[in-house]
Amino acid sequence: MSNLPDKKANYRWGDWLSAVLLVLIIQIAVGRLVATLWTKDLRLVQVVALLGTILGLSLGISIFKRFWVVVLAVMYGLVLIPWQIGLTLDPEIAWRDRLVNLWGRLGVVIQELFTRKPVTDNLLFLSLMALLFWSLAIYAGYILLREGNPWKVIIPGGIAAFVIHSFDPLLVSRSWYLAFYLFFALLFVARMVYLKNKSTWKESHTHTPPDMGFDFSRVALVLSMVLVFFAWNVPVLAESFRPAAEIWQTASKPWLTTKDRLGFMFASLRASVGLVQNFYGNTLPLGLGSPLSDQVIMEVEAPTDPPNGFRFYWEARTYDTYENNLWTTDLKVFHELTPDSVDINQPGVAVRPIVTATFFPHVPISNLYTVPAPLWVNLSTQAYMNVNPDGTVDFGSLMSKGFVHPGEQYTMRSAIDALTITQLKNAGTSYPQWVLDGYLQLPRNITPRTRELADDIATGLSNPYDIANAVTEYLRNNIVYNLSIDPPPPNQERIDWFLFDYQSGFCNYYASAEVILLRSLGIPTRMAVGFAQGIREVPPIQELPPVGTGPNIPYEQISETSTYVVRQKDAHAWPEVYFPEIGWVIFEPTVAQPELFRPTGDTASNADPSQQERGPDTTDNQLDLNNPDLQRPLDNATSSNSGTTANFWNIGNIIKLIALLFAVALLGIVIWQIQRGFRVRPFLERISIELPEGLEKGLRSIGIRPPDFLVNWIYSMRLPALSRSYLEINHALTRIGKKPAIYDTPSERTTSLVSAIPSTSLPAEKLLTEYQTSVYSPNEGNQEIARTAGADIRKLSWLAWLGRLLARFQEPGR
Repeated sequence: MSNLPDKKANYRWGDWLSAVLLVLIIQIAVGRLVATLWTKDLRLVQVVALLGTILGLSLGISIFKRFWVVVLAVMYGLVLIPWQIGLTLDPEIAWRDRLVNLWGRLGVVIQELFTRKPVTDNLLFLSLMALLFWSLAIYAGYILLREGNPWKVIIPGGIAAFVIHSFDPLLVSRSWYLAFYLFFALLFVARMVYLKNKSTWKESHTHTPPDMGFDFSRVALVLSMVLVFFAWNVPVLAESFRPAAEIWQTASKPWLTTKDRLGFMFASLRASVGLVQNFYGNTLPLGLGSPLSDQVIMEVEAPTDPPNGFRFYWEARTYDTYENNLWTTDLKVFHELTPDSVDINQPGVAVRPIVTATFFPHVPISNLYTVPAPLWVNLSTQAYMNVNPDGTVDFGSLMSKGFVHPGEQYTMRSAIDALTITQLKNAGTSYPQWVLDGYLQLPRNITPRTRELADDIATGLSNPYDIANAVTEYLRNNIVYNLSIDPPPPNQERIDWFLFDYQSGFCNYYASAEVILLRSLGIPTRMAVGFAQGIREVPPIQELPPVGTGPNIPYEQISETSTYVVRQKDAHAWPEVYFPEIGWVIFEPTVAQPELFRPTGDTASNADPSQQERGPDTTDNQLDLNNPDLQRPLDNATSSNSGTTANFWNIGNIIKLIALLFAVALLGIVIWQIQRGFRVRPFLERISIELPEGLEKGLRSIGIRPPDFLVNWIYSMRLPALSRSYLEINHALTRIGKKPAIYDTPSERTTSLVSAIPSTSLPAEKLLTEYQTSVYSPNEGNQEIARTAGADIRKLSWLAWLGRLLARFQEPGR
């Protein structure tokens, strides 16, 4: 009878009602998590749990053994969970870029965990919850059909729901999730008990009424309601009855202690909600200054040597109106942009070099930092800008639709103001009307002496560039830089006080003063904020993703790149002056920053940017914001996604892909062999003999004498296993400089080894006994004992060798 197949092993428990109840209780447990509203995108866990339940039921009803069930569950999880989390990212981003961003974010999260820093990215929590409920759902579905054990099904999910509720107990309405979970769990238990009894009754040929199932379900429903009511009132009853209260407190104390120990994980999750560090808002007060830290805000991959001595600024936004010591902006209308949108038509783009930069934020942001003036970014964004009558745009700032987390990255192209002094001097004063209307505003309380100072500085100068440069030099030479200032007099205009009385301040004051002075002379100027270039590191410490997508050929294609590390202390403000047919140009009046360098003539260190090689449609294929359809794809240029795909199939990535496929195939073969009874040790022993023998035969076949070490290797591998273990004594003596004589007996060799390394006494005696038993008696020695003793001798002899080596470097007398 013992050889007969076990019918129970192939029996599948459950029915359609138990499967429905299973789906309900799993979804209720996940629903308790979603109800916390701890972070966004929690509903993806519900989808993962539903798919996991369906997969668990499918695997349970299949004929796969448990090992293959685990393998399939892991493989499906490795696909479905990243897929669901990837759906939370911008749908316009290619899937390859989404996976790169998720991988980068995960690396930052792991680094924060190891350094015990607050985890500000919800990726960790979403991944853990998706993995938890994926595992619970598959396990529950599998156990339901394979074992029919209701307690194994409901207890894990109940614990998960209870733990979540203990961290989110304030709203009474959310406790109903636990009530419903308990109610349907009890119904599930009752249903499974009935199905098992029904199976037993059928085997024993016991007659049951046809409506037995309905009666059983009705009784289970009533009992479940009573038990839920009782369980819900246990804490209340305990509080009113002192002995019961003491028992309840004692029972709950271990859990409360555990909850407190794990609370930091959920505290970091709550801290991640809304903790987005946008340093600049819609308004900018002049302020009194504050200390800035060395916190890294971002890293930027950009050209090491941009043309014409250009220095990078990372711009967050611009302001056009100054009144009552406060900067504001009138650019409050945004336009939706996607990676497939054509380039933004910035003023002067036809004469500016095009560069590509990749930003790696170290803090969560939604206000994207840019290289002025941005043309394209590989994210879906909201660009705050106005459309000008001449077809150009008046650009203010760029906001991502979602947060950009540490570990993620974004890439953009920009038209930089790397121009010569001659170009700027020859730009003239034919300003478009939209520039005159928007960028000559002055505060109502500007003082006469401020205007007089501007006139004095501009005396004898004939073009806006020379005037702007003179104002810049005046501020750099006459104002002292300080990170913070004293409160100014309440009744004095702030710029007047800064220029004539206090004559000290920081970048907000320097830049504001230059804007006001130039505007008073009729030169359109605006205020810009963001970060200075930071520290350049060469070679780059981040891997730059493929560049060169879109209509323009970036400057980096003919230049090396560097990583610029930008810290909080690099926060900065600067003025930008408008030049006809050129656009906005940066000036640097703040003396704490190095002076900007511009070549004097048309021929500079780099080729004339107007003559740079460009891709098709450089000037004409610009963003027509008057067209309501802002997402028209590029017609004559390669889009970002197609460029990314084309750049992916390079030699390096092809080799990596082949290696990955080979590793997967090898893993599959190993799993298949293990299932067929494959054992690692015999395989390695066979390979260790066949490999050197094959090598020896190959050398002899081409007329080459095998080296001595190969012959000795083959000789030792052909020995019986016990003899090879005995050779460890010889190897150990040789290792410590006491090579045995050829005539030494096994006992003498063992004695020499023990005298030199006393710690080898026990394994050496065991090995000698087994060896002598095998050689000098009709019995066979124990190969396993000999092998273990030989391994111990090898390890101890190497330790002794290392100890003697280190002793040579110790000081005498120590």
